[in-house]
Amino acid sequence: MVNLEWLIDFYNAHQELTPNESFYNKFFIKLAGTKNIQEQIEKGMTANVIRASWQDGLTAYKKVRDKYLLYD
Repeated sequence: MVNLEWLIDFYNAHQELTPNESFYNKFFIKLAGTKNIQEQIEKGMTANVIRASWQDGLTAYKKVRDKYLLYD
């Protein structure tokens, strides 16, 4: 599981140290899959709010995956 609190703290510390440089790069976006988490952190969302935004997608994934599970 991703520790979003650390990521948010690193982002905030980086902004204080080097405001002219970007904290994110293409590799970060590749690891995250989309720019959504970047945009959420930049907007100042908390880790709990970010995790809550994932719930609809996780619920849909679990519904699809159920038919492929061999064991309950």
